[in-house]
Amino acid sequence: MNLKTIYGVLCFCMIFITAVSISQAQVQWTQMGTTINGAFAQAALGKAVAISSNGMVVAAGGPYNDSFDNERGHVCVYEFQNGNWQQKGGYLNGEAPEDEFGCSVSINDNGSIVAVGARDNEAHGPETGEVKVYQYNGGSWIQMGADIDGEASGDQFGSSVSLSADGLTLAVGAPNNDGVSFHGIGEVKIFRYISGAWTQIGSDITGSDYYSIYLGTSVDLDSTGTIVAIGAIEGVYSAYERVYMFNGSDWVQMGGNINAGANVYGAGTSVSLNYDGTILAVGCPYNYGTVANSGIVCVYQYSGGVWTQIGTDIPGEGDSDKFGYSVDVCADGLTLVVGAYNNDGSGAYAGHARVYKYVGGSWIQVGADIDGGLAYDSFGYSVSISGQGETFVAGLANSDGIASFSGQAKVYTSCLPSTGIDTVDGCESFTWIDGNTYFADNNTATCTITNSAGCDSIVTLNLTMYNVDITHNPLSEILHPGDTAYFHAETSGLQPSYQWQSDIGSGFVNLSNSGQYTGVHTDSLKVSNISMTNNNQLFRCLITVNQCTDSTSAAILEVIDNTGLGKNSSDKILIFPNPATNLICIKTPAEFHADHYSIVDKAGKEVLQGRWHDASYCIDISAFTDGSYVLNIDGSGKVVKSVFFKIKE
Repeated sequence: MNLKTIYGVLCFCMIFITAVSISQAQVQWTQMGTTINGAFAQAALGKAVAISSNGMVVAAGGPYNDSFDNERGHVCVYEFQNGNWQQKGGYLNGEAPEDEFGCSVSINDNGSIVAVGARDNEAHGPETGEVKVYQYNGGSWIQMGADIDGEASGDQFGSSVSLSADGLTLAVGAPNNDGVSFHGIGEVKIFRYISGAWTQIGSDITGSDYYSIYLGTSVDLDSTGTIVAIGAIEGVYSAYERVYMFNGSDWVQMGGNINAGANVYGAGTSVSLNYDGTILAVGCPYNYGTVANSGIVCVYQYSGGVWTQIGTDIPGEGDSDKFGYSVDVCADGLTLVVGAYNNDGSGAYAGHARVYKYVGGSWIQVGADIDGGLAYDSFGYSVSISGQGETFVAGLANSDGIASFSGQAKVYTSCLPSTGIDTVDGCESFTWIDGNTYFADNNTATCTITNSAGCDSIVTLNLTMYNVDITHNPLSEILHPGDTAYFHAETSGLQPSYQWQSDIGSGFVNLSNSGQYTGVHTDSLKVSNISMTNNNQLFRCLITVNQCTDSTSAAILEVIDNTGLGKNSSDKILIFPNPATNLICIKTPAEFHADHYSIVDKAGKEVLQGRWHDASYCIDISAFTDGSYVLNIDGSGKVVKSVFFKIKE
């Protein structure tokens, strides 16, 4: 057994965690703050959600909330403060029973203006619909302008809403509007907040033929409020989308109709534009491709007057997932989040969300699936992503958060796991942060550490193991009083340091260059003018190389007086064989009355002790590690020491 110690520091260990280029698959999504819960049973909070550009303000609609009356609905707004979501102002409540206020929500860039749709409000008859817009004044939400009402019964005006970045332009969809030719052809109106009132800009945008039924199911404005994307979900052969630009007086279509292809039903259930209106994502949750209703998302880019798909279709995972029921793109349009509220990943109809990034001409999933719900929670019924694409909110419309179908919203933020190298110098053995003990150099072991933000850091061990290779141990000496004893030790290590120690019966202590001793910090110790008091004194040397310390075997100084007999000559003991492999036998003089023995390794640790039985006695040392040991036999009022060696067979 080798004694291993370090003076000052056992090992010097530096962990350098350095961010490196990582694959999108390594990104992790962790929940940001606690879950936002619907306050009342049946509220279905999360049917609609919206997030500010910086990801710090969230609005969530609960259109079926009936805390006052049946399905009056409400909206709550939360801001992330001090590591959690704090409600910002009071609840925004619908004005009448069955309004479904909160069926759609939109928030401006800085989270200070919120638009809320109430598609079943009876402003001009059943299900006319209306929209209200609110601004935060530092403590409360104050309505901006008057209610914006639909035209006629059944329009469901407010089924979809979208605000510009400044919150002063508003697009509203009325998918059930009859227009002038067909039932449910749909229409969209755009308003600008001017002099304290919401004023329509441009004409109504309506479905122009039979192939665009329910136009306005979804709407989304660019940041300036001059470009609007509109989803129409039920054409005869397939649904399609349209994008319009305001030319100063009216809305002019940009490019042709955007058709997701045959057998892609429900295209336009959700649409999302990037900040400048040149990239459009379209959710198609009811497609009949290889898996029925698994859903797909298609992304298009506007260039040269034409909308061209970028990347291939992004497919859903399983049967009836309804992947694409909700979709939202970040500011540059190159990162998007998609909800699939019927996915069974974490339970039947639990739902999930996925985030994708456009890299090298393909849509690559960012991190793993976000399975944030339990069975029947409908996680991903609605989604909204921040401007940088690093944070998103998802609604769990059917969750039993605090009561039956109260609903929830959860916010997730991306973690970019860092990688690093833990550079360690160890001595003979080293126990790392992974709990494993290493005995040799290692540069392949890794350990995953979760940081305070909940994201992983992957650390690789770079271990250099130093061993003090002792090539010569000091030899025992038999001398006379007045002689000089020399003890010598050697190592193959570079730039070693030395510390000689001695044991006169009470354990090893460091020697200093004084009195009898010189060379205590060199490879050779000189003990001058020895006397009978030095008889049976043990000597060893601690050798340090690269901050690792090992000890030599102990040597015994035996002093014989001038008569030729040692002071304790009658106490001479014999150990055989020596060195030994499994068993040592000890013989003591008949006149020596031994009653107890102990064995100490060269580190000074007692490894065995027991009662003495006979003048001749054998001890099993098969369990000992290789090295030198000191046998102490206590008897006749004295302790006699002798050294033996354990070696391999």
